[in-house]
Amino acid sequence: MASTGGRFLLAIGLLGIWSCPAAGEIPAQCGTGPATVEIADAVDGHSLRLTDGRVFRLVQIMAPLPIDNDPAAAALARTSLHEIAAGKSATLYLASDAPDRYGRLAAAAVLIEGKHWLEAALLERGMARVFPSGNDQCMTALLAYERKARDARRGIWSDPRFRIFQAEELEPLLAAS
Repeated sequence: MASTGGRFLLAIGLLGIWSCPAAGEIPAQCGTGPATVEIADAVDGHSLRLTDGRVFRLVQIMAPLPIDNDPAAAALARTSLHEIAAGKSATLYLASDAPDRYGRLAAAAVLIEGKHWLEAALLERGMARVFPSGNDQCMTALLAYERKARDARRGIWSDPRFRIFQAEELEPLLAAS
């Protein structure tokens, strides 16, 4: 298990080598829209607050959260999202026009300042996992970014607790519930 200090140093190192995926790489079928917004700050590792007070969740990814019993990983994911998006304009491609039960918008894809695909950037840093959806084209593109981070053991992928478990591995799977 990586220490909090080790995770911090890993994150700082990744900031130096990270390059955000370009806008041309965003699949057009990820969502509907677009809607132009201004981002105020990160709420957690996969939710952002807009300057008008609304909150949206990135529905194609799942970042570590406090409920995962790893406050350091959750804080690192939130910090990473904040560094990429806070104070910037963005284009949202919505997964749904209706807010979820917590009042959040469901963003299927976010383009930062017309250039960078936010979800791919988080996956590339190893700060999130792909969350399954029904959009095969979008999922295929996002899984490629996740695989690069996993293979390089970036971010959460450097911690064995976040590795992909096989279905036959019942003990760690049951321990995680």
